[in-house]
Amino acid sequence: MTVGELQSRLSSKELTEWIAYQRVVGPLGPKRADALFSYIVQTLYAVNTPKGKKPPKLEKVMPTWGADEIKKPATPEDWEAQRRAFTSMVTGKRPSKGTEK
Repeated sequence: MTVGELQSRLSSKELTEWIAYQRVVGPLGPKRADALFSYIVQTLYAVNTPKGKKPPKLEKVMPTWGADEIKKPATPEDWEAQRRAFTSMVTGKRPSKGTEK
């Protein structure tokens, strides 16, 4: 779904409610599927692990997309860029640098 389609289908209030719902119950979509399949994989490991050995923990079987990337702390410039991108997405306008606060 494109941003335009999302804006035409959901109000800001409804989108905010979905974001809050996801924060309470966990991720929706592919991330949730990854977590659910990881539980299955961990269960298969557990029932097939020889006695006396511990099966791998859930974190070991959970996919970590982008884990190889080096994460750097966000700078004020990063936050400003995110704010500008969000404002542009919501309003459909591209604010010129330094004109919107």
